[in-house]
Amino acid sequence: MAFSEFELKRIEHIIGGYCINISPKDKVTWDLLHFDYDVDKQSITLLEVRPDWRDNTITRRSPFVRITYVKSSQIWKMYWLRQNLQWDRYEPCESVESLEEFVRVVTQDEYGCFFG
Repeated sequence: MAFSEFELKRIEHIIGGYCINISPKDKVTWDLLHFDYDVDKQSITLLEVRPDWRDNTITRRSPFVRITYVKSSQIWKMYWLRQNLQWDRYEPCESVESLEEFVRVVTQDEYGCFFG
């Protein structure tokens, strides 16, 4: 089941705001790297957006962290994208109770899984 319009606005405010906050502010650098998010069913995926290294007319959207809402338990499960392109639960914090807590965990990046 997809998110309601109210939930989508909340996601846009919190997650969209976070992506804007961590993206470069100047246009030149922003064109080279910025962050965005996608919503698919009950999941939100954060993406690194940059031009392809061989052809800068192609834009690459690379996912690096995903949360999935589990309605029955009212928690968000956190996953990170491993080098083998498999989504694994994020060990330091496998679930969070709110989008704000998710932003806090991603910002702390305890294991260096998201920002290296």
